[in-house]
Amino acid sequence: MNVAFRQDVTSAREYAAAPLNPAIESARIEIFDNLQAAEPAWRQLESLGALTTPYQRFEWISLWHRHVGNSEGIEPLIVVATDAFSIPLFVLPLARRRKGSITIAGFFGGRHTNLNAGIWRRDMAAAISTETLRAILTRVAAACGIDVIKLVSQPAHIDEVANPLALLPHQPTPDDVYSAKLTGEDGEQVLRSILKSGMRGRLRTKERASCRSSRATAMRSPPRPRKSIVISEPSSSKRPRISRPRGCPTFSTIARLSPSCARHVTTDCPIASRSSNCTRSSATPR
Repeated sequence: MNVAFRQDVTSAREYAAAPLNPAIESARIEIFDNLQAAEPAWRQLESLGALTTPYQRFEWISLWHRHVGNSEGIEPLIVVATDAFSIPLFVLPLARRRKGSITIAGFFGGRHTNLNAGIWRRDMAAAISTETLRAILTRVAAACGIDVIKLVSQPAHIDEVANPLALLPHQPTPDDVYSAKLTGEDGEQVLRSILKSGMRGRLRTKERASCRSSRATAMRSPPRPRKSIVISEPSSSKRPRISRPRGCPTFSTIARLSPSCARHVTTDCPIASRSSNCTRSSATPR
């Protein structure tokens, strides 16, 4: 887990500006408060074979935010860096939320994601330094009123390349993430490439047992309808009388089974589409 803390949380103080790495000295840093505005740069990086994880694909994040993030009051905070030719260098798909009096920025997905990372152009992932990352995150926090930037579930490497965010001070997560390459033209070949013969045999046994259970369920006769208790209407001279057939369950049980019987018984930092505070990286800045 990586956590980058903003050093102060009061607007009266000024942030120390760290010099940016010469590799992105002329870069333009923009902040978007909606996914659609950041989509062109995002898609361009993906088409160039960017370093990222499946949980940072635009489709996954947009669907998650539509169905989950919106209802939880989570707001997009997408950081996009482009070079002098307007070619994207990286995208940090962050989102912000309020927790008490603190504004926290982190990745989309919450507990639904196993891995979090930026979307990096490969040459930028190899060139960016810890000092540059700190400078960028500090400027984003200052411009948008972020108290804590929470960078959890960071992989050490992405596609055998060091994850730039893992350069920051961090501590290991309690769970490891394992991956395997699937090779083969059909399902049987894929299983042969990753599973031993003994494991494949156990899976086939479970599959046959599951098929037999499904057939038995389909052939089973439908259950007989249950008989309901009949309650006679009370009169002024007689108590309510319950008549039931022999072997009928007790009243408390049948009342739960028969409704016909039961009823007779009693966060704020406005950001423009392009933040003027983060437009030039040449300015002092797990």
